[in-house]
Amino acid sequence: AGCLSAPAPALAQAQAQAQARAPVPTLTLAQALDRAGRAAYANRIADAQALDQAGQAAQAMRGVLPSARVEGGYLRTTEPLGAFGFTLRQRNVTPAAFDPARLNDPPATGNLASAIVIEQPLINLDAVYGRQAAARASAAARAAAAWTRTGTALDVVRAYYGALLATESAVALDSAARAAHAHERAAESRYRNGVATRSDALLAAVRAGQLDAELLGARSDARLARMRLAVVLGAPADTAFGLPDRLPDTLAIARLAGEESPAAGDRADVRAARLAALAAEANGRRAAALLLPRVNSFARLDWHSAG
Repeated sequence: AGCLSAPAPALAQAQAQAQARAPVPTLTLAQALDRAGRAAYANRIADAQALDQAGQAAQAMRGVLPSARVEGGYLRTTEPLGAFGFTLRQRNVTPAAFDPARLNDPPATGNLASAIVIEQPLINLDAVYGRQAAARASAAARAAAAWTRTGTALDVVRAYYGALLATESAVALDSAARAAHAHERAAESRYRNGVATRSDALLAAVRAGQLDAELLGARSDARLARMRLAVVLGAPADTAFGLPDRLPDTLAIARLAGEESPAAGDRADVRAARLAALAAEANGRRAAALLLPRVNSFARLDWHSAG
């Protein structure tokens, strides 16, 4: 049994034609808003800043929560006091260790030291106020990120409408240009038949040329509008999307963006400003608390060995 296969160039050409005939999926406004919410540059930057501020808020807990660390080191010396001290720490003292010659000129003695240290802050007012300032700054960053997302959604709606209007303008001018060329041909025919004057034919040709120029500009504007929408969505290279043949309803936009606009006091930018002011107040109290004493506790376990 055998099979027939098309040559590679012919197969590639057939696949390209099939892809060209394939319908381009239509990008709805809801899909555009969802894509921008996940991939828009402004949103990603704002989210990264909010995460960074949240990390700083977590770091401020160092002055409040207990901590533990492990220390270690090795030292080898012939210095009399250090060598004898190592022997004492290792609990290896024998009568021979008190030999004056050995005390004055000890052999090289090594000591491996390790320790576990646990610390518990008790009263650190500057750390408490610093934690408050960091937490409020983190909340302010989250509110600012929410406001950025609101602005991005507005940019998406504006760019989406702009792309639709630019596309429809190009379609309308294309129809007008075809009609103008048809009128130009009719005027030329009437002129040849002596029904119209030469000026009528020239005027029709001029008008057709004007519409051709406007159509070129409209098509360029449509391409730029699609690229602008792609940039707002966070994928500048992805312009292979279809647009609907009509503008979305304004009520649909209201449902996508929220049924009611928030009151002035509930807006994300106002919350961000209020939280930033509270963070600044807490930071001022933290700076004043640096003048106060601190109370901390710690426990330390040391271990020494010759090996």
